[in-house]
Amino acid sequence: MKIDILIPTYNRADDLIYNLTLIQSELEQQGLFDKINIIISDNCSVDNTKNAVQEFMEVKNTAFQIQYYRTSENIGLEKNAVHVLGKASSEFILFLGDDDYLDKGYLSYCLDQIDSDSNVGCIITGIVQIDNELNIIGHPRPTDFEEKKGRAGYQSMLEFSHLGHQLSGLVLKRANLLEEYLANETCRNIYLFIYFACNRIEKYNVIYAPKFQTKVKILNSKDWDYNQLGLLDEVFKSYYPFIESQGKQNVRDLLIRFCTLHSYRFGMQKRHPFRLYQQYKKLLSIVPSLEGFAKDLRTLLLKDYILLFLRK
Repeated sequence: MKIDILIPTYNRADDLIYNLTLIQSELEQQGLFDKINIIISDNCSVDNTKNAVQEFMEVKNTAFQIQYYRTSENIGLEKNAVHVLGKASSEFILFLGDDDYLDKGYLSYCLDQIDSDSNVGCIITGIVQIDNELNIIGHPRPTDFEEKKGRAGYQSMLEFSHLGHQLSGLVLKRANLLEEYLANETCRNIYLFIYFACNRIEKYNVIYAPKFQTKVKILNSKDWDYNQLGLLDEVFKSYYPFIESQGKQNVRDLLIRFCTLHSYRFGMQKRHPFRLYQQYKKLLSIVPSLEGFAKDLRTLLLKDYILLFLRK
């Protein structure tokens, strides 16, 4: 097998079975059954996920390889992602949300890129947001180019790693990835996919292919929620391990770039400057000492807040 598709799931039996049906159809059409394997980690769902998967496996194409695991209790999003990664054995992995659907041709594209570049370690898909009826809501990522490629190292980390906040469609070279993540125990977080992307891009070439639009449901209920900081405190943990290899200044720039491109996480509102100030102070209190971070963040927030009053 070349790629293990890793699907952490919880209480979304219908979405999961629909997803498996789509993947099976794609593998049949492209003749990829011998290259793609599915690994599901059911986070002790209380709906009919277990029975639904068992029924699907009884009638699926015999060439379609699926491994199904179920935890004995709900271990949370991050540990479930770690659990399913621990079951992988192929050279590459592809994370996929149970209610997110890969674009046609993306799997073949990834296999072609892997075969043509022995040093590729990360492939990132485009995203299209959909509602529960599969209607398109928006395109949160650029659609004005088909692909970009970057060489391993910091500049590519700066340009592409922030896209790891969305797990679905993220393809990664597997070697030592889990071990290196677990070695930074204090930095484990629910945005571990940013760490995964950053780790691979530091070592390997990266491809960003927005011409393939993974469909991401954004209205389904989640068993987690955004906190006062828009979970930036969790996001930042994925970058801290790179202080050792990249230095504080580079990591500061990674954090500021993420805040710049994802400033919606602050939930800025007119006439609520005190709330924004509280977020600012809270972030400063949890971020390691990074020279210039406070000034850069303050400038960014002031600029974006002022823009709120200039818009109609």
